[in-house]
Amino acid sequence: YSSVVLAEAYKMDLLAREYVWIVTDAITGNPQTLLPYGTRSDRYSGLIGIRFAIKKETKEFEMLSEEFEKMKWNDSMTHPLTPSLVMSYDAVQMAGRSLEMLAETDPIQQPDSSCSYDKPWQPWNNGDRYYDALKSSNYEGASGRWSFTDDGMVNHPGYEIVNLRSYGYY
Repeated sequence: YSSVVLAEAYKMDLLAREYVWIVTDAITGNPQTLLPYGTRSDRYSGLIGIRFAIKKETKEFEMLSEEFEKMKWNDSMTHPLTPSLVMSYDAVQMAGRSLEMLAETDPIQQPDSSCSYDKPWQPWNNGDRYYDALKSSNYEGASGRWSFTDDGMVNHPGYEIVNLRSYGYY
């Protein structure tokens, strides 16, 4: 809905120099969502917000960028490699590596995947151990270092404040 709200604000001249719009990381992390049907990006110049800080100088980010560039979403363009997409990639990688770590020390039982109402639902026997393995993991990914606090909260590199411009961020 942000593109609709900001399109209306533009029509009402509320995106002029005299106004400041503070937006969420849903916009600053994925600015292409504001550009439907060939809308000019300078229309939204000056939006201020936050986005996840991604260390683009890492070998992991470089490798992901190279692989991502090979994927064509249609004949004329590639999908942008956004901070949210990079972090999603890292989250899946971290989850998979934690599962591999668990499998090295404990046999992993297949979780119950039936949708039958005939038998009561059973929790996955390895769930608690997997959660502990995930919490204790320390992963260096394309978006930076991932780890968890003792109470299970994600430690991530943080955010950066950005000003959206027609040519990129400032």
